[in-house]
Amino acid sequence: MNRYQCSVGAMLIALLALPVQSQTLQARGILRSLHQATLSSELAAQIQAIPYKEGMKFKRGNTLIQFDCSLPRSELTAAQEQVKIKQSVLQANQELSQFESIGQLDLLRSQAEFDQAKAEANSQSIRVQHCQITAPFTGMVQKLFVAPFEVASAGQELVSIVDPQSLQINLLVPSDWLNWVKLNQSFAFSVDETKTTIHAKIQRILPQVDAVSKTVHLIGAIDNQQSLEKLRPGMSGLASFEINEKK
Repeated sequence: MNRYQCSVGAMLIALLALPVQSQTLQARGILRSLHQATLSSELAAQIQAIPYKEGMKFKRGNTLIQFDCSLPRSELTAAQEQVKIKQSVLQANQELSQFESIGQLDLLRSQAEFDQAKAEANSQSIRVQHCQITAPFTGMVQKLFVAPFEVASAGQELVSIVDPQSLQINLLVPSDWLNWVKLNQSFAFSVDETKTTIHAKIQRILPQVDAVSKTVHLIGAIDNQQSLEKLRPGMSGLASFEINEKK
């Protein structure tokens, strides 16, 4: 081995022998619920009952808002009767057409009237389905915007719901962190309100950097959702990342 090779080998050994030092980088974050929604009315009707008040727990499929739907149900019944009538007319005309006792235009007209009656019945059926608003997930009522016996209008906000037991961590970090942060990277999150620390991993990195603040959003998935009993959406804290560097 010549002198040059020995020198290179010595340099590589020296580099490998450099101590690895840990640096802690921190950023503020907030707990967000994976499931939260503000539910609106699909029809104009009087509110008959609100079984779950603010702060009460409910399960997926439970009725949150019940409307008085006497009028839509009666309209549905009338529409279904019209379907029966138009179907009978169509069947009679189809039998007559076999004996050429009816014109093709009249047969087509009866078919169109039957199809129109079916469409109207389907429309009324959908209205009746909107007579109650059911929970799309298990959670709690955050806020009610209406009260029983009020008349809600179509599109009006009725109730805000949230699942406080299904949480993620939203972080706002400097954009130059993109040089080292990666998916599934672990970090610790110290919650201000409870003085507890939870462990999480980077689940998503949002694609766009804010050009003014030079920041980017990161979404963290909490490792153990079972340990979140005392935590609530909206709580804030400090995320700590351990970065290993060779000095």
